[in-house]
Amino acid sequence: MGKIIFASTALGYPKATIYDDTDGSVFCYVKTRTELVIDIDSDITLRAKMGPNLKSNPITFSADMITEVTLGFSGIKTAIFIVEQSPVKEYQENNYPYGKPDFEFIGPRGRSLLVYEDKCVFIKKGTYGTLIGKTADNEKTIYYHDVVGVKYKRVNNTNGYLQLQTASNITRLNSDDYYDDNTFPFGPDIEDEVKIAAEYIQEKVNNAKTRSTVVATGPISAADEIKKFKELLDMGVITQEEFDAKKKQLLGL
Repeated sequence: MGKIIFASTALGYPKATIYDDTDGSVFCYVKTRTELVIDIDSDITLRAKMGPNLKSNPITFSADMITEVTLGFSGIKTAIFIVEQSPVKEYQENNYPYGKPDFEFIGPRGRSLLVYEDKCVFIKKGTYGTLIGKTADNEKTIYYHDVVGVKYKRVNNTNGYLQLQTASNITRLNSDDYYDDNTFPFGPDIEDEVKIAAEYIQEKVNNAKTRSTVVATGPISAADEIKKFKELLDMGVITQEEFDAKKKQLLGL
């Protein structure tokens, strides 16, 4: 399945209308200050229009490609400009550092989130729409056993976000820091899917904490006890006779 990524732009119009060139019907609306990602399972030819400007020339998008575009103007016409394009297979090979994830999301400002059974990978890449924002490329892997909190905020007047809080960053996070390295912002088009992923992540975090507690509070082995008494012997706290007696007791001799 291919994807069309409409990058965020600021062109003076609140939204653009995207038309299906086959029958002239409205395919979708794109807010010019919000990135939008659309999955396509077959090739499609689209045109765009903003304000009183004429429709753009048609551009065909392949279901075998991941295509990032931005909107602009060419003379008196609205224009669709291709920023970057890569085959789906190549995209997956370059963007899946730990193999195929359980969930994958592409969000605004070059943000991506890969959700695995034991970790999440937050990816940030500079795009056309981030030229005036935080553009540095970055990839951050967070394992669930390091997570102290999962924060999910639904879409309201702004994007929603999914945030994994760790001991190292929880003290410096703002109340709504959409673009922290531990945060994935998202729009209404994938809100329901991200909520399902958030519940999945919370379950994995809880399981990781349970395993850590079991390890931390599990029974102490005889070997551990003998080691402890050996240290007491070396420190001169107990005698050799006391150590030998305790060792026999622990070994059941």
